[in-house]
Amino acid sequence: MRVVYETATHKMLEALAQDYSQRFSQTSENVGVYLKRMHEHPQWLHVAAVDALVRTWFPDPGRRAARLGGGWVIKKYRAYVEGQEEPPAEMVAWAEWILNGGLSYNHLE
Repeated sequence: MRVVYETATHKMLEALAQDYSQRFSQTSENVGVYLKRMHEHPQWLHVAAVDALVRTWFPDPGRRAARLGGGWVIKKYRAYVEGQEEPPAEMVAWAEWILNGGLSYNHLE
């Protein structure tokens, strides 16, 4: 997964960071937060974003449907990076499918 991000231009990463900021925080103020994480561990940020989108519409059992925001995405990102939590295999599969052109974030929403 990381290879996709390594070949992306700075302009492409900046556009993706802008999308994340708008999508998860409804503002442009967090572009730098997302861009920094893309330079650190882009694959885990992508999986956290997919996880948030899927769980927004298909919440865990016992949870009500609610839009998961930027704080949730960054919390999951940190848990994945620090090894505190293993990302669910189905989220990793969805994330890879998106990178291979099967879906987009808009499709998930």
